[in-house]
Amino acid sequence: MAQTSFQLEVPITAPPAVVYNFLADMQGNQAALHPLIIAIEPIDRPDLPGESYQITDQLHWGPFRFKIKYISSLTRQPPDTLHFTARQSPGVIIQTTMQCLPHADGTLLRESYHITAPALLINYTRREAMTSHEKMWQNLQALDLSDQDILSNTNSDNPTTL
Repeated sequence: MAQTSFQLEVPITAPPAVVYNFLADMQGNQAALHPLIIAIEPIDRPDLPGESYQITDQLHWGPFRFKIKYISSLTRQPPDTLHFTARQSPGVIIQTTMQCLPHADGTLLRESYHITAPALLINYTRREAMTSHEKMWQNLQALDLSDQDILSNTNSDNPTTL
């Protein structure tokens, strides 16, 4: 198996707790922000840490478009860190850590990735992860997180208060 890592950082004009809560809402906000995700369903996986989800992505490789389903787990580490592990076939594992850090007029969102995949898929997986998350953060930057309509969509079961 091949491995690669990368990191993205983006400033967000909202307090860290607001960004943390917004990103921790997998079914509402993550699904709306992420350009590849078309469905997120909670699932019961006691063998995995934290919350577990089945995610459906719409991908493309050249002229081919296809859907993949995979399992992702989310572990919250309040007040500022979210850990995600996506397990995809055939043997692709993407571990992501998001940190919502105080910065200037709001939050510095730092996202670190570690990808393990078959050699044939490693570059494709890295490119798709990097491109989709850059677009995801552009979508997030375009939102006004002080808008109560947006915040009302966040998960009320989240352990961090707004």
